[in-house]
Amino acid sequence: MEVMSCVQSVMQAAMQYRYNKSDDHLVYFQRQLELLTSMIENSGSSLKLFGSKQLVPTEMLTTIVSILDEPKTKCTLTQKCILLINNLAQDNEIRQSLHDSFHLTPCLVEVIRRHGRTPGDPLIPQTLDLLQKITYGHHLSCQESYITDLLTFILGKLEGQVNDLTQSCLGLLVSLCRGNLAIQTYLKNLTNIRSICKTLMSYLNDKNKTITIFSLSILTTLCLHDDLGEKLFSPKNIPRTFPLIFKVLLKGDSAVTKTYAVDLFKDLLMDPEIKQSLSVYEQLPYYIGQLLNLICSKSQDTVVKIFDLFLSLCNVGGIRFEVCKRLLLASPLNIRRFEDLVKLPVEQLGDPLIACVHWASQSVETHNITSHYALDFLFEVYEELVFSDTSCSSHSQFLLPLILQTLTLPLEGDTRIQRKKCAKVVKAIKLLTVLCNDEKMCEDIAEHVDALLLSQIVQFQFNNNQIILGSKEVTADPEDWSLTGTEIVLLALELMLKLKPTIPDMGQLFTETLQDSRSVNFLVMGLASENREHVQSAVSLFRAGCMLDEFPTVLLGDALATSNAKKQAPVEERPERIQALSINRVLVEKENVPSINQNTMVLGKLATSTVNMESDVQSLIQQVHTALDLNGMKSTDLMEMYEHKLQEFETKEGHLQDLLETKSLALTQADRLLKQLRSRKAQQDAEAHKMRTIIHDLEKKSDTYREELTECKTDKEKYQNDIDQLVQDNQRLEAVAADQQQLTAVNYELTEKLSNTERSLLSLRQEHKTLTEMHEMIQKHYESLKHQHDSITEQVSKLEDERKEAVKQRKDREAKLQESVKTLQKLNSDFQKTEKERDELEDAIDKLRTELQKTNQSKKELHHKLSSMELLCRKHETDIQQKDEQITKMKEEIAKHSQIVNLIHSISSGKSN
Repeated sequence: MEVMSCVQSVMQAAMQYRYNKSDDHLVYFQRQLELLTSMIENSGSSLKLFGSKQLVPTEMLTTIVSILDEPKTKCTLTQKCILLINNLAQDNEIRQSLHDSFHLTPCLVEVIRRHGRTPGDPLIPQTLDLLQKITYGHHLSCQESYITDLLTFILGKLEGQVNDLTQSCLGLLVSLCRGNLAIQTYLKNLTNIRSICKTLMSYLNDKNKTITIFSLSILTTLCLHDDLGEKLFSPKNIPRTFPLIFKVLLKGDSAVTKTYAVDLFKDLLMDPEIKQSLSVYEQLPYYIGQLLNLICSKSQDTVVKIFDLFLSLCNVGGIRFEVCKRLLLASPLNIRRFEDLVKLPVEQLGDPLIACVHWASQSVETHNITSHYALDFLFEVYEELVFSDTSCSSHSQFLLPLILQTLTLPLEGDTRIQRKKCAKVVKAIKLLTVLCNDEKMCEDIAEHVDALLLSQIVQFQFNNNQIILGSKEVTADPEDWSLTGTEIVLLALELMLKLKPTIPDMGQLFTETLQDSRSVNFLVMGLASENREHVQSAVSLFRAGCMLDEFPTVLLGDALATSNAKKQAPVEERPERIQALSINRVLVEKENVPSINQNTMVLGKLATSTVNMESDVQSLIQQVHTALDLNGMKSTDLMEMYEHKLQEFETKEGHLQDLLETKSLALTQADRLLKQLRSRKAQQDAEAHKMRTIIHDLEKKSDTYREELTECKTDKEKYQNDIDQLVQDNQRLEAVAADQQQLTAVNYELTEKLSNTERSLLSLRQEHKTLTEMHEMIQKHYESLKHQHDSITEQVSKLEDERKEAVKQRKDREAKLQESVKTLQKLNSDFQKTEKERDELEDAIDKLRTELQKTNQSKKELHHKLSSMELLCRKHETDIQQKDEQITKMKEEIAKHSQIVNLIHSISSGKSN
């Protein structure tokens, strides 16, 4: 059964269960969930079917999440749903969508609320593990009530000794705290934060290294810059922490533990003192060499985190050179073909550098993150080698095929895949640009890289990029690769500029590309970018373009002016991104909202400060002129001093302008809050008026109910007599009711048996359905096998006929062989007679001794060939034709031998006469 059909059956079963929550539908729904879970676990294939664009899987996940959110969902069904989602969460994109699109986090917290009170419930560890996966890398707002409830639950479970939930709670707490300032502040403000830190410090000596890493990560996040952190990560204690993390990375059981160990290492490297301690750590070269061997691991998650760790280490001064040194020592450069590096399993390579090339050459559809990290690591390594005057020409046999393979990637297809491929092309061009700084390597690049290749890459962006087409605005959407395409164009043009002297026709193509009007938009995006490298690339290209005659300088100026005009638009026309910068601050201080008068006072002060600053600037200008007139000898010093002061005033003016904008935004936000308060007050007044009218109506109804109550009392006395009579009748009916109860008990037992039989019948029908499907598949397989059997029997019959003919031919050849043997025996007897007559014919034999030795050699060869023919006849019945040729050759040799014997006889007869 295919995965898609199983997903559809799960969707149908879920809808049936939602509309009719009977036991039969529950059992069927659980059965379909088990089938889909087992299919995902056993298939081991990619989970692209459950992407965000797939309609049926998206509806299925939405329905499952809504069923989990229902308060009356049974525990067994909840457990099976969480098990299915846990298997789906192995994919990064699905895990991201589960948090962002399906809002699974509050749903799982609600599950913990419902089932967290019962101790020993197996559902809680599974839910905590799933929450740990989903919340990893996300910043959750502490203002949500479910986050505070979740933190309270986690901290309550961490009190006391280590139990089954300790590791899961610690891992979830690490995911929630890391990089989230709001949750860190909430935890630091707790009254029992000291006891929590003591508990975490007691976990540092635990035998389970995962618990140790989790505890150390939380302490690093909460206490790195506090007094406790200074004691815990002091220069005396930090050398003990490094071996612990390295040993976990080298000998860790799971990829999750290694992931959190790498994150902990990266958090520690953010502290300058710890970074300095690491640079002077004595055992660092040894551990770097051991970690490089992990690149040859077949676990993709482990390799990604190792690459991430090395990229962080390369940012520390002095350590990048040590990494390159250990990498070259561990990789003696066993040069192999690039095709072999791609096809061989990575664990069979053995060399870390060759393994890096292997990972970098993998497809982005299956190893996207790994290939990108591998290219980044190779960029760091070869940048260090090139700028340390180390030759890289010996590495060109496997580096250049890797880069060419990446540059020739077909960019057509899905937009997400296109963006991944474009990102990989960017990294390949960066690596090629670094290698161009080596003279020998540049010569090898000139032999392998064609000018047309880079031109095709740029022309593809000219024809397909959204910046040129203008169909939509360039955004950070994961399906939009326009910004990445812009980076490709800038880097490719910069690479063409470097390769102009070495590659023929590169200069002409570079000139034509830069003179193309379509390059203007890409240059404008580079010049207006916030990335320093993009701006420098665009400036270097603009400088090279200014030397050309037909460079579109006017178009570039107009496009840059329009881009600047968009950025300098008024505050009202700017996007809501600017307002989002101050919205959090306003929400935090909404209980103490500043009044309009206070805001106007602040704005007035800012305006007066700007006016005063302008007057100060004018006075400074006058002082500069007077100073230049009076002291002409020191004009340069005065100019530098006043320019420095002017720059200070300009920065202050920009800062005040930003404050003015933020205060205006805060003022507008305060007005909105006041309007909301007024509207809420009006709603509350309306509701109070409604409540008054309802109370007045209830008082009137209560008066009428009192009158009715008095009437009921009079009626009660009348009905009392009737009740006495009914009591007597009730006693009679009780006897009948006893008989009725016996009959109902029997009926209840029969209905239970009927329901059990119906359930078993339903399960048997389901099993029968699956068996019929299996029978159909087996029947089809049997028919195909029968057809194959018929064809094979026909071939066997033909081969049998051929074998019989070959046997007949072999018998004929054996008969001829026996005849030749008989003739050979006769010749041997004749030869023996000639040996007896040797005493009489010594003179003649001396003359013909050489010829006789040749005949002996031919006889030995004949014996050897005869034995080989017998063996070949037994083993290979199909090689009869070759035997015929050998027999003909043997006959010719026998004829020669007979001639020699006749010659000997003739000579001997002549001698005797």
